[in-house]
Amino acid sequence: DSSVIPAGLTADNLILRDGVRAVASEIAVGTLRVESGATLTHAPQSEAGLTIDVQRLVVESGAAIDVTGRGYLGGGRSGLADGFAHTLGFAAGAGRGTGGSHGGSGGAYASNGGRVTNSLYGDPRRPATLGAGGGEWGGAGGDGGGAIRVVASESVRVDGAIRANGGLSVGSASGEGAGGSVWIETASLGGDGAISADGG
Repeated sequence: DSSVIPAGLTADNLILRDGVRAVASEIAVGTLRVESGATLTHAPQSEAGLTIDVQRLVVESGAAIDVTGRGYLGGGRSGLADGFAHTLGFAAGAGRGTGGSHGGSGGAYASNGGRVTNSLYGDPRRPATLGAGGGEWGGAGGDGGGAIRVVASESVRVDGAIRANGGLSVGSASGEGAGGSVWIETASLGGDGAISADGG
């Protein structure tokens, strides 16, 4: 089960705790603290992603802001014919047996009949787009990663994780999802955690 944080919420501080899984599109508060066991994400396939506008962001050990697999759908789930996955703007992207592309090219199953992945897109200096899905083969391709934008006027501390990774496929030789986007602007970034936007 998930709890939805409404857009436009106004508060000095917001604390996510007790194993809650919260879904949001935008959060604007003084301090956002994600405590151990809690997860913050955005809705699946939301091109708006998740925007966090705060003074201070704290992601504790064992907590996560995680939009893994919340990007464009992989083949077999996209509703497109011939195993195609979705890419930017929900267009047809990676073909059968190819990984989704975003800032880098997805790989390809050597015996996929010459099918190709989708074109590269996005700005590595201002990453804000969802990752593309991977093409179907023996099962559904992986979904792409989501998009996280953090603007923290004072500090960001990550002892847990911030992830926008691509999702894994469920079939032999099916393509994995491309990593999504993590864009952080802050005066101070610290912590012992991990920040990633890896392919599946």
